[in-house]
Amino acid sequence: MTTREHCSWCLGTAIVLGLVACADTVIPTSRRGSSTTAAAQEGDAGAFASSLPEKAAPVAKGDRILAIDVNPAEDGDFEKAFELAKSAGMQAVSLTVSWDDIETQPSVYAAEAASLPTANVYYPLKGVKVNLIVTPFEAAGKRVPADLKALPLTDTRVVVRFKKFLDHVFSQLSAVDLNLVAIGNEVDLAIWDKKTLWGEYTEFSRQVVEYVKQKKPGVEVGVPGTLYGLTGRAKTELQKINEYTTVVFVSYYPLKEDFSVKDPGVVADEIGSLLAVYPGKKISFVETGYPSAAVLGSSEARQAEFVRNIFRQWDANASRIHTVTFAWMSDLSSSEMESFSRHYAIPDSKFKEYLRTLGMRTHPGAGRNKSAFDALKAEATARGWKG
Repeated sequence: MTTREHCSWCLGTAIVLGLVACADTVIPTSRRGSSTTAAAQEGDAGAFASSLPEKAAPVAKGDRILAIDVNPAEDGDFEKAFELAKSAGMQAVSLTVSWDDIETQPSVYAAEAASLPTANVYYPLKGVKVNLIVTPFEAAGKRVPADLKALPLTDTRVVVRFKKFLDHVFSQLSAVDLNLVAIGNEVDLAIWDKKTLWGEYTEFSRQVVEYVKQKKPGVEVGVPGTLYGLTGRAKTELQKINEYTTVVFVSYYPLKEDFSVKDPGVVADEIGSLLAVYPGKKISFVETGYPSAAVLGSSEARQAEFVRNIFRQWDANASRIHTVTFAWMSDLSSSEMESFSRHYAIPDSKFKEYLRTLGMRTHPGAGRNKSAFDALKAEATARGWKG
């Protein structure tokens, strides 16, 4: 959900066939909400399993997709970070493309703004799929070209231009194996209680989702919301949008209102509540993570426990949950943290520490594995994911 002008790093650099690879990452913002619970309904086609026995054997990966948002440590070595992620079993990465970053003038596209041509070489060469997140709307607000900003999203000129923009993006990524296409990101955080905007975005995304289905048949397409929006504060609005998506896209960070962490044990009930709201649909996590900062009531051990719990719930609902994307590979530097804090206009010190310590590896030097990355490798290997 970030843009290049607000991003002090991209997903790093790597030399491939003489090209420098660089792609935007997805930056989580505030995930505020209370824990909700739901009971599994035995025999119902949409039932979910809230947990597995402690000693349950891991479920083979099958057609499930493990994704990681890769960013480098202090040394800036993206290639090293990428290969580490692949060695852990990573099959897909996220590539975020903001509309106003690329369409700088009406129907004029600056492909280099998101390094699309390089991504079109790099990811196929590496044998990795892409979670493509195209943002006309994200948590920080509207990402529409300047000449369209005053128009409602349902205006024909906006819809037609966005479809044309999608055509351009798809043409630039013609060699990429798309795992999913997301229209916007965490839209409930951006729209919140704006009823008019909900109506606009519902109709806009309906038309766009149908267009993507035609252009990319068989590829998952949807509109990401936060877990707490999907199960609580924006439940009704997001249900309307998800009537026509192929899969429910969700971002999930179990935080309290003050950005401190919830106990990792809430994973079972909170994911269960989401599955209960959407009994007939599959779910894909476009983002999930857990910070390790002590000031948030967390630790490396709790972060690792969260990772293990995600895998347990993924196993318990293997037929319902297709993709899980862990955010992110490395912790941020203080300057990167401050940049994102300014972008989202949230100066809260706990919010900053939440962002800074989401990585599964540390930031200084070449970085070191936190317990969470070791846990991810072990859990992935046990299920058949291999680098």
